[in-house]
Amino acid sequence: MVIRRVINVVLAALGVSVILMLLHLLALEPVLIVFHDLAHSVSLFLALSLTGIAVVSYIRDGRERYLFLSAAFITLTIHEGLTFLSTSFIPVTEPIIPLISDPISHWLNLLMITLLFTGLIVKSGR
Repeated sequence: MVIRRVINVVLAALGVSVILMLLHLLALEPVLIVFHDLAHSVSLFLALSLTGIAVVSYIRDGRERYLFLSAAFITLTIHEGLTFLSTSFIPVTEPIIPLISDPISHWLNLLMITLLFTGLIVKSGR
């Protein structure tokens, strides 16, 4: 039962990543460039904390609302973690790291979307 709940969390994270990716693409980051790095650091800390709470709550109680919270926070943590890593390295590696982290983050979102739809198709076929 716990394994099935963990799988549900992962599948829901795949779906929520679509929404977060679209919001990221629509964000007005150049307007808030001064607060951008600070916002990513705070966001990563909050995402990690809330992910732990939501996942444990879902695995323990099995309620749907915890599933979707877990999904959102897991996806946010992945994105914010990659962004934080890309802005935290020494200046020598700065030109290289964003080239790695941004494509990984967005391709990871696309992979999650694909897995979600695959999971939904398999589940609806049962």
